[in-house]
Amino acid sequence: QTILFHHWRGCRRRSAPRVWVQCVFVYKFVCAMMEKYRLVEEYRGEGDEFLEEQSSVEEVRITHLGKPKNYISYAMSLFADGERTVVLKAMGKAINKTVTIAEILKRKLPLHQTTALSSCEMIDVFEPLEEGLDVVTNHRHVSCIKMTLS
Repeated sequence: QTILFHHWRGCRRRSAPRVWVQCVFVYKFVCAMMEKYRLVEEYRGEGDEFLEEQSSVEEVRITHLGKPKNYISYAMSLFADGERTVVLKAMGKAINKTVTIAEILKRKLPLHQTTALSSCEMIDVFEPLEEGLDVVTNHRHVSCIKMTLS
């Protein structure tokens, strides 16, 4: 993938003319190398109990693929059935959606909100498609959010 960006020609003066420069990052090389691997396993690292805690309250796990309308109606039905506390949990790209859903629920019902942020270690294991290559393990940290509405 090729990336274009503005580059200041000459010194750092604002009056210097801007020129579009074509830049090919190491990313292109890495993508070509990863075509020789496939994702075999993805799991959470040790010591990340943030999303694993089981409690007596109802919880809604929000993903970036689900529709907010469905999560809102499910949470509203939980409150209508007599639940006093509902926990919204999300990771990564779904955090924005979780905050939006919580704000909509707070607007519809008089709720108190408690928010906890954390990061979870995710471990990806890639298996080579060709002989002679090693198994690759990738460690990454993903943001997590837990919103308690009561």
